[in-house]
Amino acid sequence: MIKQRLSYSFIFVLAVQLLGLAFMMLIRCAFSVINFPDSYILDWSLMLHALVKGVQFDAQVASYVAILPLAALTILSFVKPADIKISVRVFSWYYGIVYTLVLATQVADIHYFQFFENHLNWNALEWFKFGGTTMGMLFGDSSNYAYLAGGLIIAAVFCMCLRSMRKRIDKRFAPNEPSRDAALSFRDVGWSLGMTLVAWGICFLGLRASLERYPLRVSFASFCDQAFYNRIPVNPWINIVETLKQAGKQYNAKILAEADEDEALAYVKQTLGIENEDVNFPLDRPVSGDSVSIRPNIVLILMESMSSQIQSLEHDGQPLTPYLNSLRDSSIYFSDFYSAGIHTNNGIVASLYGYSPNFAQAAMATPSDLYTGLPASLVANGYNTYAFVTSNPNYDNMMSFFYDNGIQTLYSMHDWPSDEQVNNFGISDGNLFKHGFQILNERNDTTPFFAMLLTVSNHGPFVFPAEYASRGDNEQDCTVAFADDAIRDFMTNARNTAWGRNTIFVLCGDHGWARGNRPYDMVLQYNHARAFITGEPIKDKYRQYDKPAGQIDLFPTIMGLTGLPYVNNTLGVDLLRQERRYIHFVSDTHLGCTDGKYLWCHNVSDGKDFLYLIASEDEKNGLVSALATNSIAANQAAADEMRRYAVSMMKVNNLAVQKKWTSGNGLR
Repeated sequence: MIKQRLSYSFIFVLAVQLLGLAFMMLIRCAFSVINFPDSYILDWSLMLHALVKGVQFDAQVASYVAILPLAALTILSFVKPADIKISVRVFSWYYGIVYTLVLATQVADIHYFQFFENHLNWNALEWFKFGGTTMGMLFGDSSNYAYLAGGLIIAAVFCMCLRSMRKRIDKRFAPNEPSRDAALSFRDVGWSLGMTLVAWGICFLGLRASLERYPLRVSFASFCDQAFYNRIPVNPWINIVETLKQAGKQYNAKILAEADEDEALAYVKQTLGIENEDVNFPLDRPVSGDSVSIRPNIVLILMESMSSQIQSLEHDGQPLTPYLNSLRDSSIYFSDFYSAGIHTNNGIVASLYGYSPNFAQAAMATPSDLYTGLPASLVANGYNTYAFVTSNPNYDNMMSFFYDNGIQTLYSMHDWPSDEQVNNFGISDGNLFKHGFQILNERNDTTPFFAMLLTVSNHGPFVFPAEYASRGDNEQDCTVAFADDAIRDFMTNARNTAWGRNTIFVLCGDHGWARGNRPYDMVLQYNHARAFITGEPIKDKYRQYDKPAGQIDLFPTIMGLTGLPYVNNTLGVDLLRQERRYIHFVSDTHLGCTDGKYLWCHNVSDGKDFLYLIASEDEKNGLVSALATNSIAANQAAADEMRRYAVSMMKVNNLAVQKKWTSGNGLR
């Protein structure tokens, strides 16, 4: 009788496995259709290969889900008093709950991929630590509704199919329980043990999901030279588990792990012209400053998702960002500028403190690392420092990080009227600038100051005043137009004040945004931003800077404009005194480098290198009609040089954070 009980249990577990695989495949097909890049020509052989390969990843997820019911039902099948039918019903509820989570997450991954060109990961799930903000982001953005509804509908249909399937299995395979004293035959026991070994063997293979030396990993998804097809097989839960393994420890990409520390440091010091011999703080290089300092105020506006691509958009023949566009002729304008990473916390650390993120690792971790950068350097020169944010100051560990790193006063949602909160991210850019201007204008002392204003309106859920409804083709365009006007009004008001006439204004995208074609393995639009430095104290220095530049250069460049003494302990340079040949940057899964003509990038998931021609502005913005060609074979020497530069810079960047070079020798 044990054989019948085991057969019934194993058939149930196997049937649920197959049902789960069918639903996960359905969602993967939807993922492939919805996210298929415009620049790709459909290759059915590659698509089918990717979909079939996805079964490996789904089988691994399904096998992990099955461990508990398989173990429990195996044991209960050998225990006579247990009612195996009731046990199966209990695990039907288990499967319904777990697969609701699995399938809903896979549906959410479709939408997440649209923005980040990457699957859901552990860092993304950590946003749920800030429940109200994250819930507002999910439910406040109407573009999420279809995916929220789709996830619930698919989960409901799965549960209905599960219930129907269990009833059919009950009817056909459920054993009739024998009397308690029924004898067990040797054959019955033998068959039962054999079936158990087979069932657990299949489950073990499912957990490995590979017949190779190593169990299945995200990197196993790659099978061709076209990035999107390589991303189709990955189940987001596998990606979450892999990134979870990195939580709490340094993300050590293989390309960086293989680089020699001493060689990388020597290369970086030679490249940046660093002559410092201090082994404890090898990046420190003191800058004496000018004999007469203008001691200007510094206002840094870090603009949410303000990519180069967005600033090129128009509506009815009019630019969406007329004010920002006008700054090109009345500022130091950086035309080939790149964010260090693709998240706001990356932009904060890079723009204020001169350091790049370590791929997907949070840049403002708890406990905070110590940095000098703009805030601490200006405080050392007698400045007051402020930061203005729209929402929860604890989001991304901002409050702790700022107070640990030179920001003396932080204004946030706790300081703004509650009736002005428009979504989960707090108040709008218009009100942020209104309150920020009022606070700065009402200062009672003449002490010079630094202020950072972190905008957020150009992040979903998009909210804008009714009068902007006709300013764009979609909600984001309308919001961009609103954000541009809000910046214009703040700048105009500030420049009409005494303090504003003695202020250097810095406007920079915290990262980019991608629309339309994504022709490169690395989505360059997420890093290709814009930056402007303007203001009365530096009007004689206005120019267009066309060489590669990045957020990590803002700290030394701004300090150079003030004429104040400081110590540069970053990988950034004063762009007005030292030109770059290359600039490096990262996304969650890529390391990139450009000289303005070529983009070299490395995919840390599959270990592949790429080299693309990006000589024109359209190519930098991804506005090309077809999938770009990887030209690394024809330009191997250029690719090798850019690879060495990017790897060395990131190796030293991470070493500096690990070894606390970021705090400077005696500066903190």
